[in-house]
Amino acid sequence: ESGGRKLNENKALTSKKARFDPYGKNKFAICRICKSSVHQPGSHYCQGCAYKKG
Repeated sequence: ESGGRKLNENKALTSKKARFDPYGKNKFAICRICKSSVHQPGSHYCQGCAYKKG
């Protein structure tokens, strides 16, 4: 099965692209409903709106 976790992954190399950089370029989008910041790259909704929407 192709699950979510990679085997023998070097975390020092792969953790840089998902780290939040508040002063860098804005690769984190804003929520489509409440226009607040989204804390996961590639997502369209914040945590609260995702919970409300289902």
